[in-house]
Amino acid sequence: MRFVELFGGVGGFRVGLEKADSRFECVWTNQYEPSTPRNQAAADVYRYHFGDKTLSNTDIDTVIKENHDIPDFELLTAGFPCQDFSVAQTLATSKGLEGKKGNLWYKILEVIDKKKPSYCLFENVNRLLQSPALEKGRDFAYMLASLNDRGYTVEWMVVDSSLYGFPQRRKRVFFFCFKNNTPIYKKFKKGNKLILEEAFPFMKNRNDSLDLMYSLGNKSLDEVFKAFNPAPKGTLSAFKYSSPKKFFNYGINHNREYLTYDIKNNYKGKYKVLNDILEKDKNIPDEYYVSKEDIKKWEHHKFGGTFARTSKSGFKYDIRIGKMNLYDALNKPSRTILTAEGGKSASRSKHLIKTSSGKSRRLIPLELERLNMFPDNFTEFGKNKDGTVYNLLDSKRAFLMGNALVIGCVENIGKTLLNRLSHNTL
Repeated sequence: MRFVELFGGVGGFRVGLEKADSRFECVWTNQYEPSTPRNQAAADVYRYHFGDKTLSNTDIDTVIKENHDIPDFELLTAGFPCQDFSVAQTLATSKGLEGKKGNLWYKILEVIDKKKPSYCLFENVNRLLQSPALEKGRDFAYMLASLNDRGYTVEWMVVDSSLYGFPQRRKRVFFFCFKNNTPIYKKFKKGNKLILEEAFPFMKNRNDSLDLMYSLGNKSLDEVFKAFNPAPKGTLSAFKYSSPKKFFNYGINHNREYLTYDIKNNYKGKYKVLNDILEKDKNIPDEYYVSKEDIKKWEHHKFGGTFARTSKSGFKYDIRIGKMNLYDALNKPSRTILTAEGGKSASRSKHLIKTSSGKSRRLIPLELERLNMFPDNFTEFGKNKDGTVYNLLDSKRAFLMGNALVIGCVENIGKTLLNRLSHNTL
């Protein structure tokens, strides 16, 4: 199965799919960071591992406008930029599809229109289902409608990787899309399980009130985008329902109608925890240990409280931040890696652990890679366009892992998909 990566990062989809089955073949990847045109670290890491043959290190606008020759493929993958959907944004800055990063969804649609792949696999933050903040669910509804109109049925699922054996609590929504002329669609119409449902076993929540089936209506896409407003209880049309939550953790969408409900995992395999991926103390550089004096700074950030702030206009206000544990528990999956993980300074978002000898330290890049299930030292080197190989700064390696996905999740999906197609177990 030939596949393409849009917004490929360091190659998470490629690593996961190729690990799942050697019959997955990446034929083209686009990765470009417009905010740092002279620093293309993610593309450089990708180039170091996979070469230039399949890499397009060019702005996606240029790729589409100049009609670059994207090879034919069956599967389109994209972990498209999430900043405009992320909980890291405030209500004022979370712009969803109308944001600078969020509107890259339209570029995905342009590629779909040109190449018409049989399957698509997308990944984003789980807040996407409730974006934007003041019109919860509008953006995802638009995405579903736009895919339906192009002949796709969509299955989506919010996956917490820690609940399926992986050592990091990272919640992401995956949506698997399949054309209505594929073998998977034909079996779907007969009531068979879908891909995500098999890749990540779950049980349906028994609370019937969470079982919702609604229609996105016959509106144009522009009308869908504008019509997301609450409606009187009991109505059933385009967004005309009273539930405060429009999309639950699992759903199936076909012909602008969707069924959605809450789920809980039914995974029976082995689990990994933070302690399982840690390096031995003797291999940790001294700079990653935190002195007793500096621990007080970490306590200040981690223990929360009330903090005074002043806006640009001079308005003064207080914010309240809740308390969290100073150290990450070693016998549980880790917290989510964020892009702010790197650097020595004390921070609320960074991981801090206590070693068996009683010392405090941060996580090294190798451990962050393991939390995302990447091969060891995957981000250690990059290669420039001129062929020069260089070492990435640890802070940049941490940033890249904060932007990455848990490749074990992609591997599960890849195995399930090819298993269905190659063994006639649709």
